Amino acid sequence: TNLKKLQTTISERNLFLEIDISSGSANSENLNLILKIKESSKNMFLSGEWDATSTLLNNSDLIEQKLEELPYLRFIEE
Repeated sequence: TNLKKLQTTISERNLFLEIDISSGSANSENLNLILKIKESSKNMFLSGEWDATSTLLNNSDLIEQKLEELPYLRFIEE
């Protein structure tokens, strides 16, 4: 498995990985790994926007629009 391969490589010598967030890979001279990164986390890392609360506050109109689209949040007026 990749974990055993990684452990073997680390124990043999110093390990230097080149990590490419956009492609989801970590590579060294003798090792190539595929990284699993949530799309939202990847976008935050690549854009440099770490403050999710600020992002939400700055997009209140989009939040209101989404609330209008959600059928289970609509109340039936009698």
